[in-house]
Amino acid sequence: MSAKTLSPDELRSLQMVLLEMLLEIDRICTKHSIKYHIDGGTFLGAIRHKGFIPWDDDVDVLMPRPDFERFSALWPLHADTQRFTYVGASPDLLTRIPMVKIYDNHTTCLTENQWDLDTPQGLAIDILLLDGCPNSKLARATQVMWAMIYNLFIAQFAPTNYGKFIELGCRILLGVVRSPSARHRVWRHAESRMTKVPYGSTPWVRYLCGGPTTIPKVFELAWFADTVMVDFEDRQVPAPIGYHEYLTKHYGDYMTPPPEDQRKPHHGFLFVDLDTPYETHRGTLFGKGAPGIPSAEV
Repeated sequence: MSAKTLSPDELRSLQMVLLEMLLEIDRICTKHSIKYHIDGGTFLGAIRHKGFIPWDDDVDVLMPRPDFERFSALWPLHADTQRFTYVGASPDLLTRIPMVKIYDNHTTCLTENQWDLDTPQGLAIDILLLDGCPNSKLARATQVMWAMIYNLFIAQFAPTNYGKFIELGCRILLGVVRSPSARHRVWRHAESRMTKVPYGSTPWVRYLCGGPTTIPKVFELAWFADTVMVDFEDRQVPAPIGYHEYLTKHYGDYMTPPPEDQRKPHHGFLFVDLDTPYETHRGTLFGKGAPGIPSAEV
């Protein structure tokens, strides 16, 4: 199966649905004083384009862990749960991703590493976490080790885009720990060890849910001490006060767009239907035993 190429109009329609989803997250966070800001390409788009990067196909949101925990508790009480679903991995639900996602129940968007799972399959927003980072180099390296173990065993999926050596090592570890209950115990233990440093207790923070190139990065807590509002489409959204330093660390010269041949979506949707709930396609296009994506659709 190969990824579907979206036309400019299809991509723009997808972005507008993502914007509606972002506004639902913003509504809850604003009402309950939960700190969050846009992240990744969404953040870069806000600063460089005053909206979506024209070729971007997702939205990323970042929260300090204490705010994320409040968000998780308040979501089922205050969100439009008929329209949107909060999904995180659990002992009873394999998602193959380490972070929480918010799904739009009115859409269908099948991805390359999830289409065979019987999970929500709508358009999604990633909720990324910012955790405390220790001061010493040894403690930081140990934290990275536990974070790598956590991400592997919560996703239960050997990554293929970080080189053959890492992929092989991940496959060996997953082969040693096979049962779902044992894997759950491993990622719960790893989570407790990697989050031992409370957010705000040191001058440093980092992502702990991500890949081998993301987890080791360290950022200054001061960059996230306050928020500023930045333009995004026809409204404003929160960004960290140290956005210049943060984006420079991530992207270098972030105001210069990439070469023309790199200006394309990067998620690799196999099937996109923004007008049909994913439940309609359960068992035919996705889920255990589904035959997969018809060639006419990609």
